[in-house]
This record gives sequence, structure tokens and C-alpha cells, in this order.
Amino acid sequence: MMVFPGDEVGYSEEYLCGDGCYEKDGRIKASVFGELHIDNDSKLVEVKPLKGEPVILHPGDIVFGRISDVRSNMAIVEVIAKKGEEKRSISTLKNATLFVSQISDAYVKDISEAFRIGDVIEAKVMQVRPSLQLTVKDEDLGVVKAFCRKCKNPMRIVGSRLQCFKCKTFEKRIKLSKDYCKPIGIKVRE
Repeated sequence: MMVFPGDEVGYSEEYLCGDGCYEKDGRIKASVFGELHIDNDSKLVEVKPLKGEPVILHPGDIVFGRISDVRSNMAIVEVIAKKGEEKRSISTLKNATLFVSQISDAYVKDISEAFRIGDVIEAKVMQVRPSLQLTVKDEDLGVVKAFCRKCKNPMRIVGSRLQCFKCKTFEKRIKLSKDYCKPIGIKVRE
């Protein structure tokens, strides 16, 4: 299973913290993007960083990323993987911008109508240099996994809105991917 830096991967009461992890407040978290390994015999949790030749992004590539900041006219996206090559690291810039004008052909007033911090998105690379820029204008692109603002648990589609599995709170995202809640090649831990 692939995990992001900061994802919870275990509890210090149950496991020892190995390479690629750190312990904070009794919780073991990933310190690198990589593959989670849990050895139940030795009670050791490790995250092994990705190896092999890194992926070089090009315009037109489809990528997965996590929203790390949202402003009224743009979002900052931490690019995690290229679709189809999820087990290889990214060699180019990992922080990308996604401007409000690249969400839809229809008018979008504020980017928070489409994305929240922590959402995982599927997007297309528009340009790589001088800065990495993304778009989700294509019909099949957008949020692939959303998390509740209240309790940070995953959300499911109920009608035209999203509902938290745990606290039952409703939220709206205007730009969901056709792959929302489907396996995407990377496992996102809450």
C-alpha cells in the first residue's frame, strides 16, 4: 500500500517505528512517500521510499496529487504520482498550481467550491516549465478522494453531495473525477 508523508501508519502501543516513519503523540506516521510494510511478527512498521528511475512529467500526463493549500483563485497541489506509473517517484517539480480558470469551462467563483485541503485529485499536466501547472477541465478529472473537514474521515457520494462515513456531515465538491472512490493505484491513508 502506498502512503503519503504524514499519513498515520500505526500506533506506538502496537508497533515499533522503523525507517521512513516517525512517532508523534502515540501515532506512527510516514515521513516519506512510499510503500508501507508492516511486520506483525517483529511488530515493526516501515515505509520504503520508491526506487527505480524517476518519472519525468510532460504536458498531457495525468497525475495524482494532494491539495496542500487553497486560495480564492488557485490551489497548490503536491504531485504524488503519474497515472500508470504509481510506484515510481517524480523527478521534476512536485508542487504544482491549479488556477480556478482550469477547473471548468463554466464560471467558478472560488476554488474552495471544487477542492479542500487534503483532497486527492486526478489532473492533467498543462506545463512543466517554468512552473508545474495542472488542469481538471476534462470531464473525467477532479477529486478522486475527499476527506471530511470536521473529522478528516473519507467521504462517499450520496446524491449530488458527499457524506462523511463517520460523522455523517455533508459537503459539496463541484468537480469530482469519474474515478471517485475507485482504486487509483495509490492507497491514501486517512
